[in-house]
Amino acid sequence: AEPKTAAEPASVPPAAVEGRPAGQPPHLAAKLALEYPPAALRRELTGWVDVEVQVSASGSVEGVRVVKAVPGRVFDEAALEAIRHARFAPATAADGTAVAGSGTIRVRFELPGVRR
Repeated sequence: AEPKTAAEPASVPPAAVEGRPAGQPPHLAAKLALEYPPAALRRELTGWVDVEVQVSASGSVEGVRVVKAVPGRVFDEAALEAIRHARFAPATAADGTAVAGSGTIRVRFELPGVRR
């Protein structure tokens, strides 16, 4: 069976955008190209990584960092690499204008039939 991966908004609220009223945080514009780490696959490990991402007003990734990961340090690099190369729709201000912003995305690493 193929390993499954998914990305979704985490429960961490988005950062305020330059003092503007809240609009929408940046979000993925396409599915992540995510590789399951071979060592984790061999050991049948599953988990998730919350990644904070800063996105420019044009939708390009400006910065990434791990907020939390379970298990720690197993999936971090794979999640960061995928987010760095992802396509994003930028954050929007309350009036719908595209603005730079940040948000947190949970990247899940799952294997069919393996529950941990």
